[in-house]
Amino acid sequence: MGNQRLTPDQQEELLHILKARFEANMQRHEGLEWEKVLAKLEANPDKLWSLSEMERTEGEPDVVAYDQDTNEYIFMDCSKESPKGRRSICYDRAALEARKKHKPDNSAMDMANAMGIEMLTEEEYRKLQELLEQLDEYIHNNCHFECYIFPYSDLVQVKRMNITDKKPQKLTSHRWKNLILENYLFYLLSEIARIFPKSSRKVSRLSAKGVSATSVSARSHELFAAPRLVKFREIEYCIPLPYFKAAIQEVRKQIEEKKYDVHFPIECRVVSSDEIWLSPSYQRESAYIAFHMYKGMPYDAYFRDMEKIMWKYAGRPHWGKNAFDWA
Repeated sequence: MGNQRLTPDQQEELLHILKARFEANMQRHEGLEWEKVLAKLEANPDKLWSLSEMERTEGEPDVVAYDQDTNEYIFMDCSKESPKGRRSICYDRAALEARKKHKPDNSAMDMANAMGIEMLTEEEYRKLQELLEQLDEYIHNNCHFECYIFPYSDLVQVKRMNITDKKPQKLTSHRWKNLILENYLFYLLSEIARIFPKSSRKVSRLSAKGVSATSVSARSHELFAAPRLVKFREIEYCIPLPYFKAAIQEVRKQIEEKKYDVHFPIECRVVSSDEIWLSPSYQRESAYIAFHMYKGMPYDAYFRDMEKIMWKYAGRPHWGKNAFDWA
Protein backbone atom coordinates (compact mmCIF):
# COMPACT_ATOMS: atom_id res chain seq x y z
CA MET A 1 0.00 0.00 0.00
CA GLY A 2 2.90 2.35 0.72
CA ASN A 3 2.76 5.33 3.06
CA GLN A 4 -0.26 7.10 1.60
CA ARG A 5 -1.31 10.37 3.20
CA LEU A 6 -4.19 12.77 2.71
CA THR A 7 -3.67 16.51 2.32
CA PRO A 8 -4.94 18.64 5.23
CA ASP A 9 -7.98 19.70 3.16
CA GLN A 10 -8.77 16.09 2.19
CA GLN A 11 -8.41 14.98 5.80
CA GLU A 12 -10.73 17.72 7.06
CA GLU A 13 -13.37 16.88 4.45
CA LEU A 14 -13.23 13.14 5.20
CA LEU A 15 -13.46 13.64 8.97
CA HIS A 16 -16.47 15.90 8.45
CA ILE A 17 -18.21 13.13 6.46
CA LEU A 18 -17.31 10.43 8.98
CA LYS A 19 -18.49 12.54 11.93
CA ALA A 20 -21.83 13.28 10.26
CA ARG A 21 -22.38 9.58 9.48
CA PHE A 22 -21.31 8.57 13.00
CA GLU A 23 -23.78 10.98 14.62
CA ALA A 24 -26.60 10.04 12.25
CA ASN A 25 -26.28 6.31 13.01
CA MET A 26 -25.67 6.06 16.75
CA GLN A 27 -27.44 2.67 16.83
CA ARG A 28 -24.36 1.17 15.17
CA HIS A 29 -22.01 2.22 17.96
CA GLU A 30 -23.94 2.94 21.15
CA GLY A 31 -21.65 3.95 24.00
CA LEU A 32 -18.79 5.09 21.73
CA GLU A 33 -17.72 8.72 21.52
CA TRP A 34 -16.73 10.51 18.33
CA GLU A 35 -13.99 12.48 20.11
CA LYS A 36 -12.15 9.25 20.97
CA VAL A 37 -12.60 7.89 17.46
CA LEU A 38 -11.29 11.19 16.07
CA ALA A 39 -8.20 11.11 18.27
CA LYS A 40 -7.43 7.58 17.11
CA LEU A 41 -7.85 8.51 13.45
CA GLU A 42 -5.68 11.62 13.71
CA ALA A 43 -2.92 9.53 15.29
CA ASN A 44 -3.07 7.02 12.40
CA PRO A 45 -3.09 8.92 9.09
CA ASP A 46 -2.60 5.68 7.11
CA LYS A 47 -5.98 4.50 8.42
CA LEU A 48 -7.51 7.76 7.26
CA TRP A 49 -6.22 7.09 3.78
CA SER A 50 -7.80 3.61 3.79
CA LEU A 51 -11.11 5.10 4.92
CA SER A 52 -10.90 7.74 2.19
CA GLU A 53 -10.56 4.96 -0.39
CA MET A 54 -13.57 3.15 1.09
CA GLU A 55 -15.48 6.45 0.91
CA ARG A 56 -14.28 7.25 -2.62
CA THR A 57 -15.62 3.93 -3.87
CA GLU A 58 -18.94 4.65 -2.07
CA GLY A 59 -18.67 2.05 0.69
CA GLU A 60 -19.95 4.56 3.29
CA PRO A 61 -17.63 3.35 6.10
CA ASP A 62 -18.75 3.76 9.70
CA VAL A 63 -17.72 2.53 13.16
CA VAL A 64 -19.41 -0.78 14.07
CA ALA A 65 -17.41 -1.90 17.11
CA TYR A 66 -14.51 -1.23 19.46
CA ASP A 67 -11.89 -3.92 20.17
CA GLN A 68 -10.71 -3.52 23.76
CA ASP A 69 -7.88 -6.03 23.32
CA THR A 70 -6.24 -4.10 20.47
CA ASN A 71 -7.62 -0.65 21.37
CA GLU A 72 -8.94 -0.27 17.83
CA TYR A 73 -12.18 1.03 16.36
CA ILE A 74 -13.58 -1.24 13.66
CA PHE A 75 -14.95 0.39 10.52
CA MET A 76 -17.05 -1.48 7.98
CA ASP A 77 -18.79 -0.65 4.70
CA CYS A 78 -22.35 0.29 5.64
CA SER A 79 -23.79 1.03 2.20
CA LYS A 80 -27.03 -0.85 1.59
CA GLU A 81 -25.83 -2.02 -1.84
CA SER A 82 -22.49 -3.10 -3.23
CA PRO A 83 -20.30 0.03 -3.41
CA LYS A 84 -20.58 1.51 -6.91
CA GLY A 85 -16.83 1.92 -7.17
CA ARG A 86 -16.28 -1.81 -6.58
CA ARG A 87 -18.70 -3.48 -8.94
CA SER A 88 -18.09 -5.62 -12.04
CA ILE A 89 -14.76 -6.95 -10.80
CA CYS A 90 -13.38 -10.44 -10.22
CA TYR A 91 -12.92 -11.84 -6.74
CA ASP A 92 -9.13 -12.41 -6.84
CA ARG A 93 -6.10 -12.34 -9.14
CA ALA A 94 -6.56 -15.96 -10.27
CA ALA A 95 -10.12 -15.29 -11.41
CA LEU A 96 -9.01 -12.12 -13.17
CA GLU A 97 -6.22 -13.85 -15.07
CA ALA A 98 -8.53 -16.71 -16.05
CA ARG A 99 -11.03 -14.30 -17.58
CA LYS A 100 -10.68 -14.36 -21.39
CA LYS A 101 -13.36 -11.92 -22.53
CA HIS A 102 -14.54 -8.63 -21.05
CA LYS A 103 -11.79 -8.74 -18.42
CA PRO A 104 -12.35 -6.24 -15.56
CA ASP A 105 -9.66 -3.75 -14.62
CA ASN A 106 -9.15 -5.15 -11.16
CA SER A 107 -10.07 -7.79 -8.55
CA ALA A 108 -11.72 -7.34 -5.17
CA MET A 109 -8.77 -8.83 -3.29
CA ASP A 110 -6.26 -6.56 -5.06
CA MET A 111 -8.44 -3.51 -4.37
CA ALA A 112 -8.71 -4.42 -0.68
CA ASN A 113 -4.94 -4.87 -0.40
CA ALA A 114 -4.33 -1.56 -2.15
CA MET A 115 -6.72 0.17 0.25
CA GLY A 116 -5.13 -1.45 3.29
CA ILE A 117 -8.37 -3.12 4.40
CA GLU A 118 -9.55 -6.70 4.96
CA MET A 119 -12.34 -8.36 3.02
CA LEU A 120 -15.15 -10.38 4.53
CA THR A 121 -15.27 -13.93 3.25
CA GLU A 122 -18.19 -14.89 1.01
CA GLU A 123 -19.78 -16.77 3.92
CA GLU A 124 -19.34 -13.84 6.33
CA TYR A 125 -20.78 -11.42 3.79
CA ARG A 126 -23.83 -13.58 3.15
CA LYS A 127 -24.52 -14.02 6.86
CA LEU A 128 -24.03 -10.32 7.51
CA GLN A 129 -26.50 -9.39 4.78
CA GLU A 130 -29.09 -11.84 6.11
CA LEU A 131 -28.78 -10.41 9.61
CA LEU A 132 -28.97 -6.82 8.37
CA GLU A 133 -32.05 -7.58 6.30
CA GLN A 134 -34.05 -9.64 8.80
CA LEU A 135 -32.88 -9.05 12.36
CA ASP A 136 -34.24 -5.51 12.76
CA GLU A 137 -37.61 -6.66 11.46
CA TYR A 138 -37.73 -9.58 13.90
CA ILE A 139 -36.82 -7.36 16.83
CA HIS A 140 -39.06 -4.37 16.20
CA ASN A 141 -42.14 -6.08 14.72
CA ASN A 142 -42.72 -8.56 17.54
CA CYS A 143 -43.60 -8.31 21.22
CA HIS A 144 -40.93 -10.88 22.02
CA PHE A 145 -38.07 -12.19 19.90
CA GLU A 146 -35.45 -14.82 20.61
CA CYS A 147 -33.32 -17.08 18.47
CA TYR A 148 -31.02 -20.07 18.78
CA ILE A 149 -27.83 -20.11 16.73
CA PHE A 150 -26.34 -23.56 16.14
CA PRO A 151 -22.52 -23.74 16.06
CA TYR A 152 -21.13 -24.80 12.67
CA SER A 153 -24.55 -24.41 11.01
CA ASP A 154 -26.22 -21.64 9.03
CA LEU A 155 -29.63 -22.69 10.36
CA VAL A 156 -31.19 -20.54 13.08
CA GLN A 157 -34.25 -21.30 15.19
CA VAL A 158 -36.39 -18.16 15.53
CA LYS A 159 -39.12 -17.69 18.14
CA ARG A 160 -41.56 -14.79 17.85
CA MET A 161 -44.36 -14.11 20.32
CA ASN A 162 -47.24 -11.68 19.87
CA ILE A 163 -50.65 -10.97 21.41
CA THR A 164 -53.51 -12.69 19.57
CA ASP A 165 -57.30 -12.93 19.71
CA LYS A 166 -57.20 -16.67 18.97
CA LYS A 167 -58.41 -19.13 21.61
CA PRO A 168 -55.63 -20.97 23.50
CA GLN A 169 -54.83 -24.39 22.05
CA LYS A 170 -54.36 -27.61 23.93
CA LEU A 171 -50.63 -28.14 24.16
CA THR A 172 -50.50 -31.88 24.82
CA SER A 173 -49.01 -32.88 21.45
CA HIS A 174 -46.79 -29.79 21.38
CA ARG A 175 -45.37 -30.60 24.81
CA TRP A 176 -44.75 -34.25 23.94
CA LYS A 177 -42.93 -33.23 20.79
CA ASN A 178 -40.71 -30.81 22.72
CA LEU A 179 -40.10 -33.37 25.44
CA ILE A 180 -38.98 -36.03 22.98
CA LEU A 181 -36.98 -33.88 20.55
CA GLU A 182 -35.54 -31.17 22.80
CA ASN A 183 -34.89 -33.38 25.82
CA TYR A 184 -34.72 -37.15 25.29
CA LEU A 185 -33.29 -37.13 21.75
CA PHE A 186 -31.04 -34.17 22.45
CA TYR A 187 -29.77 -35.95 25.57
CA LEU A 188 -28.71 -38.93 23.45
CA LEU A 189 -26.98 -36.66 20.94
CA SER A 190 -25.27 -34.81 23.78
CA GLU A 191 -23.94 -38.08 25.22
CA ILE A 192 -22.50 -38.94 21.82
CA ALA A 193 -20.79 -35.53 21.72
CA ARG A 194 -19.44 -36.02 25.24
CA ILE A 195 -17.99 -39.46 24.49
CA PHE A 196 -16.78 -38.45 21.02
CA PRO A 197 -16.04 -34.69 21.27
CA LYS A 198 -15.03 -34.37 17.62
CA SER A 199 -18.59 -35.29 16.65
CA SER A 200 -19.86 -32.01 18.15
CA ARG A 201 -19.91 -30.25 14.78
CA LYS A 202 -22.08 -32.96 13.20
CA VAL A 203 -24.31 -33.16 16.26
CA SER A 204 -24.94 -29.41 16.14
CA ARG A 205 -25.81 -29.50 12.45
CA LEU A 206 -28.08 -32.49 12.94
CA SER A 207 -29.85 -30.73 15.82
CA ALA A 208 -30.39 -27.66 13.67
CA LYS A 209 -31.98 -29.71 10.91
CA GLY A 210 -34.41 -31.20 13.45
CA VAL A 211 -36.05 -27.82 14.08
CA SER A 212 -39.40 -27.49 12.29
CA ALA A 213 -41.75 -24.55 11.74
CA THR A 214 -44.55 -24.44 14.31
CA SER A 215 -47.30 -21.95 15.14
CA VAL A 216 -49.02 -22.21 18.53
CA SER A 217 -51.61 -20.05 20.30
CA ALA A 218 -51.55 -20.36 24.09
CA ARG A 219 -51.20 -18.42 27.32
CA SER A 220 -47.83 -16.72 27.72
CA HIS A 221 -46.78 -18.65 30.85
CA GLU A 222 -47.38 -21.93 28.99
CA LEU A 223 -45.13 -20.90 26.09
CA PHE A 224 -42.29 -19.18 27.94
CA ALA A 225 -41.77 -22.04 30.38
CA ALA A 226 -40.43 -25.31 28.97
CA PRO A 227 -38.79 -28.37 30.56
CA ARG A 228 -35.00 -28.61 30.31
CA LEU A 229 -33.89 -32.07 31.28
CA VAL A 230 -30.49 -31.99 29.54
CA LYS A 231 -27.96 -30.70 32.07
CA PHE A 232 -25.46 -28.02 31.08
CA ARG A 233 -23.21 -25.20 32.26
CA GLU A 234 -23.98 -21.67 31.09
CA ILE A 235 -22.72 -18.10 30.91
CA GLU A 236 -24.93 -15.26 29.75
CA TYR A 237 -24.10 -11.66 28.95
CA CYS A 238 -26.22 -8.61 28.22
CA ILE A 239 -24.88 -6.24 25.53
CA PRO A 240 -26.33 -3.03 24.04
CA LEU A 241 -28.77 -3.93 21.29
CA PRO A 242 -26.90 -1.99 18.54
CA TYR A 243 -23.90 -4.32 19.07
CA PHE A 244 -25.97 -7.49 18.61
CA LYS A 245 -25.22 -8.09 14.94
CA ALA A 246 -21.49 -7.43 15.19
CA ALA A 247 -21.17 -9.56 18.33
CA ILE A 248 -22.94 -12.56 16.79
CA GLN A 249 -20.78 -12.35 13.68
CA GLU A 250 -17.63 -12.35 15.80
CA VAL A 251 -18.89 -15.25 17.94
CA ARG A 252 -19.57 -17.38 14.87
CA LYS A 253 -16.19 -16.54 13.37
CA GLN A 254 -14.39 -17.37 16.63
CA ILE A 255 -16.14 -20.75 16.88
CA GLU A 256 -15.16 -21.62 13.32
CA GLU A 257 -11.54 -20.58 13.86
CA LYS A 258 -10.99 -22.17 17.29
CA LYS A 259 -13.06 -25.29 16.50
CA TYR A 260 -14.44 -25.74 20.01
CA ASP A 261 -16.11 -29.05 20.77
CA VAL A 262 -19.53 -27.52 21.34
CA HIS A 263 -22.94 -28.55 20.03
CA PHE A 264 -25.31 -26.61 22.30
CA PRO A 265 -27.08 -23.75 20.49
CA ILE A 266 -26.34 -20.14 21.46
CA GLU A 267 -29.47 -18.58 22.95
CA CYS A 268 -30.20 -14.94 22.09
CA ARG A 269 -33.07 -12.77 23.30
CA VAL A 270 -33.92 -9.08 23.17
CA VAL A 271 -35.32 -6.93 25.99
CA SER A 272 -36.23 -3.29 26.54
CA SER A 273 -34.29 -0.99 28.82
CA ASP A 274 -35.31 -0.57 32.46
CA GLU A 275 -34.52 1.69 35.43
CA ILE A 276 -33.39 -0.97 37.91
CA TRP A 277 -29.87 -0.07 39.06
CA LEU A 278 -28.54 -3.62 39.32
CA SER A 279 -30.23 -4.82 36.13
CA PRO A 280 -27.93 -5.69 33.19
CA SER A 281 -30.45 -3.82 31.00
CA TYR A 282 -30.29 -0.65 33.07
CA GLN A 283 -30.99 2.32 30.78
CA ARG A 284 -30.22 0.49 27.53
CA GLU A 285 -32.11 -1.71 25.09
CA SER A 286 -30.26 -5.00 25.23
CA ALA A 287 -29.56 -8.36 23.69
CA TYR A 288 -28.84 -11.29 26.00
CA ILE A 289 -26.48 -13.92 24.57
CA ALA A 290 -26.13 -17.22 26.44
CA PHE A 291 -23.47 -19.88 25.83
CA HIS A 292 -23.98 -23.46 26.99
CA MET A 293 -21.81 -26.54 27.34
CA TYR A 294 -23.15 -30.00 28.03
CA LYS A 295 -22.42 -31.26 31.55
CA GLY A 296 -19.23 -33.32 31.57
CA MET A 297 -17.62 -31.57 28.59
CA PRO A 298 -14.71 -29.08 28.96
CA TYR A 299 -16.06 -25.53 28.97
CA ASP A 300 -13.34 -23.25 30.33
CA ALA A 301 -11.65 -22.18 27.06
CA TYR A 302 -14.95 -21.77 25.21
CA PHE A 303 -16.59 -19.72 27.96
CA ARG A 304 -13.55 -17.51 28.56
CA ASP A 305 -13.15 -16.71 24.84
CA MET A 306 -16.85 -15.93 24.45
CA GLU A 307 -16.69 -13.77 27.58
CA LYS A 308 -13.87 -11.71 26.03
CA ILE A 309 -16.07 -11.00 23.02
CA MET A 310 -18.95 -9.98 25.29
CA TRP A 311 -16.64 -7.61 27.21
CA LYS A 312 -15.57 -6.09 23.91
CA TYR A 313 -19.19 -5.13 23.28
CA ALA A 314 -19.80 -3.62 26.74
CA GLY A 315 -21.25 -6.83 28.14
CA ARG A 316 -22.79 -7.10 31.59
CA PRO A 317 -23.00 -10.57 33.18
CA HIS A 318 -26.18 -12.34 34.19
CA TRP A 319 -26.00 -12.33 37.98
CA GLY A 320 -27.32 -15.86 38.43
CA LYS A 321 -25.02 -17.70 36.02
CA ASN A 322 -21.35 -18.53 35.62
CA ALA A 323 -18.89 -15.72 34.97
CA PHE A 324 -15.11 -15.43 35.09
CA ASP A 325 -13.27 -12.10 34.89
CA TRP A 326 -15.94 -9.49 35.50
CA ALA A 327 -15.63 -8.92 39.24
